[in-house]
Amino acid sequence: MGRFFKFDHTLNESELCGLEGTKNDILTQIKRGNGIKIFGRRNFGKTSLIKNVIGHDWGQKKNQLFIYIDLYSVETSNDLSREFAIGLTDAIQKLPFSTTKIIQYLKGLKKIRPVYQISESGIELSLKSMGNNTFPYYLDILGQIDSLGLEHNLNILLVIDEFQEIVKIKGADETIRTFLENTKAKIIPVLMGSKQHMMTMLFSTPKAPLYNWGNTIEFHEIPYEDYHKYISKRFKKANVSLSLDNSIYLQNKLLREPEAINRFCDFLAEEHIDKNSIEIDQIDLGFKQIVEGRRSQYAEILNHYSVNEKKYLRFIANTGPITGPSGKNISLSALDISKEGLRKIHQRLYNQGTVIKIDTNFYIGDPLFSIFLKLF
Repeated sequence: MGRFFKFDHTLNESELCGLEGTKNDILTQIKRGNGIKIFGRRNFGKTSLIKNVIGHDWGQKKNQLFIYIDLYSVETSNDLSREFAIGLTDAIQKLPFSTTKIIQYLKGLKKIRPVYQISESGIELSLKSMGNNTFPYYLDILGQIDSLGLEHNLNILLVIDEFQEIVKIKGADETIRTFLENTKAKIIPVLMGSKQHMMTMLFSTPKAPLYNWGNTIEFHEIPYEDYHKYISKRFKKANVSLSLDNSIYLQNKLLREPEAINRFCDFLAEEHIDKNSIEIDQIDLGFKQIVEGRRSQYAEILNHYSVNEKKYLRFIANTGPITGPSGKNISLSALDISKEGLRKIHQRLYNQGTVIKIDTNFYIGDPLFSIFLKLF
């Protein structure tokens, strides 16, 4: 959270930039009742737009319910069940019903044990399996969502974020497809993902259960001029300015990622209050200063990688974008890693999102982390 630019949390509509067209495209598909799959890099505003704008507005209307499930941290079937339970719990607590009616609904749950207490702020709720203290099976949660919509005649907007992580759980994609095909309630599903190659495996592989499912909407880079206007409007509050050419330079250095741009521009605004125009040398100095201030944080992140992973990450940061682990600019002898070893490292980092692909080249996913790797 900054004074001039907002970051480190989901944004409201006034804080977003350049997503009006994408918002209208999503609303058109929702109005038609179509299932939607959304592709886009991390930190490009997908969650903010869906959760804080479209989902928020949806949940304010009578007989409409917004359910948001985030699979970002999912590794196992138990994790999947936990996130589905959290999503349904949050939705139930926001139902436009009286406390008495919500309690009546909870008592009718099947295969799920509600644990709740009533406070001045409403119902504090968690969902557990019958007979034990674990989370209900995610398939039971889906069944309950279907029943909830049918029994109360609700139009449900069901969003599953970071959907590509479901590939880690055997058979889960087939279970989801079966549910989407057989649900009797009025459910509009929105499946979002940030890792294009994993989403492609789920939706574009002919034998995959979700092959050709849904209508596709993609989040792309915001046009330079649009983001420049967004930056300039906020810089004006700090009495500083930035030319379009310098703005394009800054945006490119940060891979045109809105979260990184907002974080860095807030830093620049704070450092240059009342100093008029910001030039290229001040931008480059700002890059060094901001990663220096976050040095211990990035060092801790780096410690989670193996020795060879660190070598590869530093190589990408210092060499610039690469075409892949077997590209012409890769020196196996300099890295002292076997060809097969490097292939496995690359795929692992790619699946984690540490390395991302833009067009035909691979980059470090976090542009400020990449600057850190190059400097320290």
